[in-house]
Amino acid sequence: MKVVKTKITAASMIWLSCWTVTVWCAIGLSVGALSSREAFAQTVNERSASQVFSSVPQLAETASTPSSTEFTIRWSVNADAVGGVAPTPSSSPEPSKFELVASRLVDAVPPLERDPQLSSDVLVIIALDADGAELGWQQVKDPRVVRAEEPGPGGTLTGQVLFRPLTEFVVSVPIGVSVATLRVYQTRWTGQSFALVLLGSVAVTP
Repeated sequence: MKVVKTKITAASMIWLSCWTVTVWCAIGLSVGALSSREAFAQTVNERSASQVFSSVPQLAETASTPSSTEFTIRWSVNADAVGGVAPTPSSSPEPSKFELVASRLVDAVPPLERDPQLSSDVLVIIALDADGAELGWQQVKDPRVVRAEEPGPGGTLTGQVLFRPLTEFVVSVPIGVSVATLRVYQTRWTGQSFALVLLGSVAVTP
């Protein structure tokens, strides 16, 4: 049997090394780009509440006049939501739809919270301008929450938390703030701090 020997030159070795490095660099850039996109998506959908509060002012702090626009937002948790109450939902956010149903001018500004305290039954609303810049935030009570008490077999009152799938809430934006979008976040306790989980957004016009 005849054996064919191939001569590998130094130039061939250099070319092979360069090709290998190029391939691995391309793979690394692709993975890096994917990781960056995933990190960005995670940052937008779930954020640290303390970081938001330290970098974005309260809407009340942006007031330059003693007037505001009150936006009434309708919130349906499921597409077929028609009212009623349901037991506590799952820990993961359910599909939500937000709709602007009314707006009006009022001679008042949202109250300034000197020591903001988060809990599981509040929402955090962040106002954005047309370019996506964050203008300010505001807390509102979660309108879904219904606390009910009923007597047990021994006459002792037993509490239960229920959630309404179709509700409305109001956000006050000071006059002069060029708001275009309201983002709605619910709070989530991580075991060490509160995170803000994006539920959805709604376009508004002052």
